[in-house]
Amino acid sequence: MKKLLTLSIIAILILASCETGTTVYRKIKTISDSYIWTAKDTIFFKKDIKDSTSNMQLSVSLRYIMGYPNTTLPIKLVIIDPKGNVLELTPELNIVDENNKYIGDIMGDLADIEQVVVDSVIFSSPGVYNFKLIQNANKPVVSHVHAIGLCIKKIK
Repeated sequence: MKKLLTLSIIAILILASCETGTTVYRKIKTISDSYIWTAKDTIFFKKDIKDSTSNMQLSVSLRYIMGYPNTTLPIKLVIIDPKGNVLELTPELNIVDENNKYIGDIMGDLADIEQVVVDSVIFSSPGVYNFKLIQNANKPVVSHVHAIGLCIKKIK
């Protein structure tokens, strides 16, 4: 059985724009040139975090194709600390606003969004953290998804 992450964590799941802060890590990975994210496709990120006292904010970036068939994209974010402890979060990324209009920076048929998934966290153990992003839509394939990324910002 997986242990809960021994982070000093205050996790508030929100879906809003990334707050101003100092970017510690930002990486975006292409999921597929066919714009399909299968349930088997886990996207991995790794970051050596040395600062064990500052509040950090975690955001997920998404590049999607116009015509995405749902209003949200449920994901699973798995965080594994240097000691092997695991924390799993299940946020949903908003794709449309309250008026059913696509959100994000739209360029032709592509749109980019970045949404906060953990408002504040302190990584209490310095070392290498592993992050996994998995589509959590309860179906084998999610279409219209091109790339996904992780952003870690130091906040005040």
